[in-house]
Amino acid sequence: MPAKKRKSTNQVRREEAEALREQIRALQDQVQELNARAEAAAMTPSDHLHLLWRSLRTKNALQELIHDQKLVLAGAQSELIDYQCWVTRRQLLVDMKDDKLNSALPYVLARSQHLNLLTKHSSENRYEGAAGAFCCERFEVNQLVGVKSLREVYNAAKFFLTNVEISTTEALGQITVREDYDTIREDESIGSFRLISARPTEIVTESNKVLYDKFYEHFF
Repeated sequence: MPAKKRKSTNQVRREEAEALREQIRALQDQVQELNARAEAAAMTPSDHLHLLWRSLRTKNALQELIHDQKLVLAGAQSELIDYQCWVTRRQLLVDMKDDKLNSALPYVLARSQHLNLLTKHSSENRYEGAAGAFCCERFEVNQLVGVKSLREVYNAAKFFLTNVEISTTEALGQITVREDYDTIREDESIGSFRLISARPTEIVTESNKVLYDKFYEHFF
C-alpha cells in the first residue's frame, strides 16, 4: 500500500487563506443584503436597532476574519523570506544521499559478518561523538516468516517508517504527530520530517529525522 503524500506547510496555509477569503466574501454579501433590506422597507425604530446590531456583529466577525487572514499571510511571507534556505537544505539532502547509503551498506555487512543470521539479535551502542553530540546505534536481526519476496519486506518497512507516528502512538500510548518538511518531489527515497510527542507527564518532546532508503537486489 503506497504511503499517502502529505501536503506541504505552504500549501496548507494557502488553502487556509483561500477559505478565509471565501468567508469574508460571504459576510460582505450579508452586509449588502441587510443594507438593501433597510432601504427597501419602512422599518420601525426597533427594527432599525435590531438591524444595526446585526450589522455590527457582522462587521466584528468580518474584522476578525481579516485579522486571521493577515496572520496567515504573514506566516506565508515569513516562509517566502526563508525560501532560499529551504532550497539549499533540500539540495544538501540530495547531495548527502549517495554518501550515506554507500557508508551504510558496508557498515551493515561488517556488523553482521560474524553473527548467526538465522537467530534473532539486538544490540545498542551509545556514545559521545567528536563534536560532543550524543549518538546511539541500534543493530537488529529478525527472521520474517511467510514473506514471499525481499521487495515485499522493503515495501512493508518503508510503509512503517513513513507512518512512524502511528506506530509510536500505539506502542507508547503517547500522542505523536508528524510534520513533513517540504518534500523532495524528484526523489521519494528521501524523507525529512519532525515528530512531536506529548507524554503523560505533559512534557513535549521533538525529534527531527532524515531518512534515506534504497532497494538492493543483491547485497554483495
